[in-house]
Parts: sequence; structure tokens; C-alpha cells
Amino acid sequence: KRQVSTQSTWGNANFGEAGYIRVARTSDEASLCGSDVTPQDGTACAGDDEAINVCGTCGILYDTSYPLHASA
Repeated sequence: KRQVSTQSTWGNANFGEAGYIRVARTSDEASLCGSDVTPQDGTACAGDDEAINVCGTCGILYDTSYPLHASA
């Protein structure tokens, strides 16, 4: 099972698994693309309401996160 381990941005060791969460991966994350039509609900700047193309499981290839450990 492929997965990515991502650290919580809050640094709270009581969140998830000692401050980390696991997100499932596929062998072709780039094929999982869609549009975020409400970027203001996430990380967009004020006034930036144009749809954003996001890819990967849960949009993890877009947002401000980075994989620490990947396992196949």
C-alpha cells in the first residue's frame, strides 16, 4: 500500500499519529486532477477567486505540505 506521511502544521503531537497523518497514494498521482472552484475556502489570497487546478490524492500535490516519508 502506497502512502505519504505528512506532519501536522500545528506541531501538535496529540494530532493524528504523533503529529503526523498518512494519506493514500496511487501510482499516478498526476492523473487525479480537478478544479478548486472556491480557493478562498483554503489558502488563496484575498481577492484571488480564480479556480485552481489541483492534483493528487486529497489535493496534496497542491497545498502547502510536503511528503516526509513515502512507502510503496
